[in-house]
Amino acid sequence: MIELVSMIAILAIGMFIIIGICIYVQKRIKAQNYVSSSLYGDDIQLFHDKHDLHRFGIGQFLKRHYGEVSSFSLSFNTLGVLATSLLLFAPLVKNGGLELVLILFPIIGVVFIFLSAMLAQLVSSQPTAGGLYHVVFRHSGSMLASIIGILKLIAQVGLIIWYSYGCTYFLAILLSSHTTWLQHEIGFYSTAAIVVLLQVIANSIKSSYIRSLQVVGSVLQLLGVIALISCVIMTMYSNSYSAIYIFISQHNTSSLYLNGGTATFAQIGLLIALMSKWFVGTEEASSGAEETLEPRIRTPWSIFLASSYTYIIGFIVLLVLSNLVMNYSTDGSIQNIEQWLTYLVAESKGWGDFLIVIAALACWQNGQSSLTHTSRTILAMARDRMLPFSNKLGMVSFNRQVPHIAVAVAGLLAILTLIVLSILNVSAILETIAMVVVVCYGSIYVLILYFLRDKMIDSLWKIGEWSIYLRWILIFALLIIVAAASYYVNPFVLISIGCVVVLGLIYTYINIGIVKLTMNNSQIGKDTIELEGKIPLH
Repeated sequence: MIELVSMIAILAIGMFIIIGICIYVQKRIKAQNYVSSSLYGDDIQLFHDKHDLHRFGIGQFLKRHYGEVSSFSLSFNTLGVLATSLLLFAPLVKNGGLELVLILFPIIGVVFIFLSAMLAQLVSSQPTAGGLYHVVFRHSGSMLASIIGILKLIAQVGLIIWYSYGCTYFLAILLSSHTTWLQHEIGFYSTAAIVVLLQVIANSIKSSYIRSLQVVGSVLQLLGVIALISCVIMTMYSNSYSAIYIFISQHNTSSLYLNGGTATFAQIGLLIALMSKWFVGTEEASSGAEETLEPRIRTPWSIFLASSYTYIIGFIVLLVLSNLVMNYSTDGSIQNIEQWLTYLVAESKGWGDFLIVIAALACWQNGQSSLTHTSRTILAMARDRMLPFSNKLGMVSFNRQVPHIAVAVAGLLAILTLIVLSILNVSAILETIAMVVVVCYGSIYVLILYFLRDKMIDSLWKIGEWSIYLRWILIFALLIIVAAASYYVNPFVLISIGCVVVLGLIYTYINIGIVKLTMNNSQIGKDTIELEGKIPLH
């Protein structure tokens, strides 16, 4: 009972922080006498946003049509609260126990809520597809920007693989009684590659359809949470189920707890690193800034609210799942935590299959969203000549208004990585990729917070001067998270990431030297204006 009260208290503190930041930021926006051009119609706002891009020497070649919901979906789909909860719940409980999971999750969540507010403040000043990469390029120069860009690409490709693998895992559960193809390694990885290929195709269609898919992804996640709760309700009809077990600490559930009930520092570190997967990548709404109406306001709100909703929904899902497996373990239905999902599907009388279908679709869309972000990062870096074959990678299809070559390259990188993983026969692949993603994103956040202090002068979305002091607390917390995740990543993988970053630095130095992204002085050429005239404004 005491543990439950502590969990709810921490959650309540987090919700008060979210509400407080929202109120404070809204007051700061009003204090700057900001007037949205959208009040005079979308066309006026479109011209205003187009002018903002011109200040950075960038033409409006992508269709600008993302509103509040679709912009929010860019970040919310990247976080993938439904898939992450279903796929990582068993590893969390196995390595830390239910109580520790439910106590640590809201604490980690509060850290990332503050971090998302800091990141939102930064991207508010940078309405370009490069997001944080362009923020660094503008304020700290090409060398640090190259590091950020390469790490982002590695993390984003990792997310594509993670969600594609998760989608295949759900399909394997759903089709287990119909085929054994997915039970074999070659069948599983081949299917995961097909999932990536379908995401590439979806990202190559007209941009207006991609926007719709983003919204559908968010709806699927919420529908999946409802389906999960419905499965629990169906289970309550069995005699073994009782909600009272959530109030009883370790009630005959020794199989769900560590020996002696105490986690080691290494296991706590593993939990912290895995829980960070729920929140890393929240800034990815910024990759759609060039396709978002009023991005200096809507993009930061999307970033902050995506992590906030993930915090609340994620805790509710973990609480429901914890109650569920405590009951299953108590009546002896399951002896191993890995069995919880298959047993739930079997016991929920049809609702379980519906849940798995929704989870598979949501997981596919999470990967599709991650592929969208990867292609925009490739596009941004190609325009800045930080990648080989920049002329090709920076191309945009005028008919579809998508960077089609960047999309294809992002999918190819993911499929090639899947092939390497299958050859190496990597074990615990979901946990391993999650750790790599956390290391890359965590490193990005540490570098940005350290080098970009006092760089939010022209941001509209501001959290105030106290962010200067909060920065050091976040750096300390993020260093712990990165160190914890790195501990569980193969040293060869870390060395490989370092080598790729160094190669990127060398290429950037040779190709463009040490420069900064400029604004105001940038001039849009006649050719760019003529090309823009061939593309519909919206």
